[in-house]
Amino acid sequence: MPPSRSDLPVICAPMRIYWGGMHIDQYLYGSVSQPDLVLSRRICCSHSKWYQHVALQEKVPQFYVDVGVGPYKDMNAARLDYVTNQLHDGIEFLEKSTGRKFDDEKFIKAVKNEMRSTSRWADICALNKAKPAPLDE
Repeated sequence: MPPSRSDLPVICAPMRIYWGGMHIDQYLYGSVSQPDLVLSRRICCSHSKWYQHVALQEKVPQFYVDVGVGPYKDMNAARLDYVTNQLHDGIEFLEKSTGRKFDDEKFIKAVKNEMRSTSRWADICALNKAKPAPLDE
């Protein structure tokens, strides 16, 4: 007898969509090239497992940064050092995995771009508080 829906693990929709696309090599906008490596931050428990599966399936090196140090108001030197030390290890991982020297200027540019994107997403979420919401999810 097959398992009931309640016996199946709970996996978020974006993870199911990504895994499904990866396994059948078909995404919304066509095929996606195989990654050279996996570098991910652990935002929620499922993210590291999500990308671990991708790395194992695609047979590529993997590295994860745990950013679960609590809210900003509770930030202290030990928590900041915890993340910073992981990022330094991540730089070594990237240099070894890619055979290229880490470029601080490109990294700074990428961080600023990510911050702008995150800020825009926050704006979108705030606008989505309207009833009816302009976007559904």
